[in-house]
Amino acid sequence: MKRVPFFTDDITVVPHTVSSELAHLIGKPVTLKRIQEEVGAQGIGLYELPGGDLHVTVRPAGTAQCEQPLFVEGPEAIEANAA
Repeated sequence: MKRVPFFTDDITVVPHTVSSELAHLIGKPVTLKRIQEEVGAQGIGLYELPGGDLHVTVRPAGTAQCEQPLFVEGPEAIEANAA
């Protein structure tokens, strides 16, 4: 897993694996901003997995650093007209 040091919150992921609290997001394109807003996150991390999928970690506000963050994994959604 490779950390992405700089990114914007408009990146869109299509989750296939998520924390149980985010199960309703599976298969639906969702931006990092929406994920962060959904859980009231105080922090968000972005990583690239060896196969190219993205791994997003979010830590809900009020949780301790030692608590396991929530996560979303899936490919980045690329708009068809982006070419």
